[in-house]
Amino acid sequence: MAQLPLDNWVQKDLSKSYVGSLAALSSSCTEAFRRLVEELAELKARGGELLAELDPKPLQPRRPRGVFCSSDAGYSGVELVSGYLPLVSAVACVFASRPSPVDILSACYSPSEVWSSEDTPSDRASLVALRLQAEVSASALEKWRPSLLVWDGSLTPPTWLKRGSEGYMRDYRSASEALLSLIDTCVSRGVVVAGVVKRARSSELARQLNGGKLRDAALCAMLLPRSYRTRLLKSSRGVVYCYVKAATGRVVRVEFPGEQEAEAEQAVDEVFCWSSPASGLPVPVEVADHYAKVSPKSARAAALSLLTRVMKRVSSGELPAEALAALAPLYGEKLEV
Repeated sequence: MAQLPLDNWVQKDLSKSYVGSLAALSSSCTEAFRRLVEELAELKARGGELLAELDPKPLQPRRPRGVFCSSDAGYSGVELVSGYLPLVSAVACVFASRPSPVDILSACYSPSEVWSSEDTPSDRASLVALRLQAEVSASALEKWRPSLLVWDGSLTPPTWLKRGSEGYMRDYRSASEALLSLIDTCVSRGVVVAGVVKRARSSELARQLNGGKLRDAALCAMLLPRSYRTRLLKSSRGVVYCYVKAATGRVVRVEFPGEQEAEAEQAVDEVFCWSSPASGLPVPVEVADHYAKVSPKSARAAALSLLTRVMKRVSSGELPAEALAALAPLYGEKLEV
């Protein structure tokens, strides 16, 4: 293997710089954790006061009336020289008397063009996934007439994704409109809709309780007993929510439309009528997540399928040979399945 064209003193200098950077990183992380431990100690001292504010209630799992649905979406993609090739899917599952789906609806997104002008194409793919999930959920309402819809994710449009290309903004608007339209339909038909946020990053509750710079999930993980939830809280974004600490210790956020606050008290117990003993998550959420997941391997398989079709057209003379260069994977990407 050829040696890098560097003098020994340069290599030694780089080595020292690298070790110095690691030492500085380690020191700053240690300081950050020290401050975090101090905050946790202060909060523990206020434990009784904070727990009273949370007003914890035990979970009392109960089955929803009639059938109920869960929905989720997944996405992945491949970076090609010509742009990003997304692969998006969404599913809705219906449940009755057992924690296994009676039926499943699914939908896939087929892009009309490769995304060539996106700095963060995965963000745009997440918006397409949101719209697709809302659309397949709306179809589930028509087909199965459930009493409860368990939505995997937040019920509020993602404002932090509100920037990008013309196509990106078009997808942002259509995703937001589809989600809000679905919620309006559920409210008007008396279908309770619950958004289960598995990776809650909000610090809204912690700020209200002067809980320092902790996330709400960390605060509830420290204070709530297992198999308990907080009281219903009002968000500035128009939803009511609570935090649930499952029997496994996992903390999730459960959101409801503001118009369904009265129904939310009982609906929390219905959402957790069947919980996974391994993760603590509602089984319908895990089932929808399983069927909606799109792996990088699936995205690579889709890109290979496209490449195969283009190769056939190049061989027949329909397309120039340069078309293959445009479909080559971007540096760092691999198309092996």
